[in-house]
Amino acid sequence: MNAHNIEIVSNYPFSGFGELTEDLSPDIIVNIGNFSFLKDDLSKVDYWFFGKEGEDIVYYEDRIFGMDDKILLRNLKGKTEIHATNGTLKIDRIYTPRSRESLKNLINTVIQIKQIEHGCLSIHASCLSKDGEAILLAAFPNVGKTLSAFQLLESGFKYISDDTVLVDNKGVAYLTSFPSAVGYYDFLRFIKPKDIGVLRYYASFVKSWFMHRSKLLNRILRPPHLTLGNLYETVDKAKVKVVCTLEIGLKSIKKIEPEDMLKKINAINEYCLPRFYANPFIKVYDYFNPGYIESIREIEREILSDFLSSCECYSLACNNWDWKSLLEEIGVI
Repeated sequence: MNAHNIEIVSNYPFSGFGELTEDLSPDIIVNIGNFSFLKDDLSKVDYWFFGKEGEDIVYYEDRIFGMDDKILLRNLKGKTEIHATNGTLKIDRIYTPRSRESLKNLINTVIQIKQIEHGCLSIHASCLSKDGEAILLAAFPNVGKTLSAFQLLESGFKYISDDTVLVDNKGVAYLTSFPSAVGYYDFLRFIKPKDIGVLRYYASFVKSWFMHRSKLLNRILRPPHLTLGNLYETVDKAKVKVVCTLEIGLKSIKKIEPEDMLKKINAINEYCLPRFYANPFIKVYDYFNPGYIESIREIEREILSDFLSSCECYSLACNNWDWKSLLEEIGVI
């Protein structure tokens, strides 16, 4: 797997990670199976976690329902290794110990750190491109990222992302497509049976209709998810010219400075995206290797600052979800 220049190899095909294959010099190696590790010279920080001052290693072990649950994170600063027992995969599906998150979350966390070290980060935003230039629309959940993507796609834009987009310190956004929730009205307006198949269309329509009619179902059911990157023309990457935040409120268009946009996007990301420094393994790693994780956070801030430095930045608000008209007013469309 290549997560934008991050090479990952594994002996286990994780769902959502694509097909992982052998590579001579990967950034991350994931090995699933029984392994032996001597922890005698490590310090124990709680019931589960072990580490050692200045050592590039975190070890976790537990036994649940008769299954060994062991994970070793080694060499985070270099070619990172993640070793886990087979039981870990089963435990992740049925029970998450209170002192850590899932194995897949740990792998994603390491990917995030590697991407930052390579000059990239993710933003909770939709992103569309036209004539070689892109617009990025950042927002909290349920404000209108996917709807704004639909509206721009109808106006001749090409798809890059509608939920979370990978960007770099040179101002470029990269195609980041995965299944996203589509609301009832958006589904009716923008999706046709021929787009996803008649059976799937009507199954999704019925589910969406019931969720729309019931606040309880809307809270407990997962809405229909569609991969817009499979339905519309895409571009692999584009230079971002305009960055906007979206809010539901009285209609307003405010041009803001890149530094203020940086603060807004940081707040959005903190609320919406898993943060690498919140992962329990990384917290334990930070305890034994003080300063390294803080340096990664500083690099992340520098990447976002560099990304925004050449962008026009706006804060947009409206009550009628008509993001297209606001974007027309600032000359994007």
